Amino acid sequence: MVKKKRKKQEIKTYACDFETNTEAWLHPDNPKDELIVKEENPELWQARENWKQRTDGDKAFVWCWGSTEIREDMNFTGELDNFLYGNSMYDFMDWLLDGSKNVWFHNLKFDGSFIAVQLLRAGYTFTFDRNPAIGEFTGLIDGKKMWFDLTICKQGPRGGRQFINIKDSLKKVPMGLRACAFAFGLDVFKDDMDYDIIRNPYDPMSPEDYKYLKKDVEITAKIIHYQVFQSGLKKTTIGSDALNEFKNTVGGDKGFKEIFPVLDFET
Repeated sequence: MVKKKRKKQEIKTYACDFETNTEAWLHPDNPKDELIVKEENPELWQARENWKQRTDGDKAFVWCWGSTEIREDMNFTGELDNFLYGNSMYDFMDWLLDGSKNVWFHNLKFDGSFIAVQLLRAGYTFTFDRNPAIGEFTGLIDGKKMWFDLTICKQGPRGGRQFINIKDSLKKVPMGLRACAFAFGLDVFKDDMDYDIIRNPYDPMSPEDYKYLKKDVEITAKIIHYQVFQSGLKKTTIGSDALNEFKNTVGGDKGFKEIFPVLDFET
């Protein structure tokens, strides 16, 4: 009996975004600002004070997240047809660690810090090895504290390894999402949000917040779709994409090394 070869499962790609509370009113530069808020809007001031006591002064937390799959046949125009969202970091981690996947955030240094904390709380160990074992995660972070990627390794249902690769779309398109929407001529534009409103995990999302979150995810998804799927720029950064494209014009790595050989120390 001929044993059938198991078909390799395709790894899906997603665009994600977090929304967090603001830090500006937690540690104002001018203490008089709090007194002004207390006089002009006592309800808001009291809500802030209650929040500080309830969280022991934690600076920031994720109160909602959104995600959408970036498919190769995805329509570059029109609304998303597979938008997922939740209202706590625990919901997000359950989704993130459910199987292998590729994930893009716009500004991974910010969003990735929340993921790293949750992984450590869940018992994962950080490693400098770029090929992490089960229960480990690693990241490419340079001396200037720029985050390029995170890689998480977990045990799969059959005992093997599953990898979650998280990359930064800001390294592919180094501009804010508002500018990205204009630069790529998208049919969606970034909204504005009132960050002074007190929001907590598990609170129901307002229609305005839902719309804001969905647009941020949609912009990220469409610029990565254009970069990776339409243009074939599959490297981690736009600089690496440019170098790779140049190498292709001179015969690949071999041709590049012939034109630009590694020089010895004396030369």
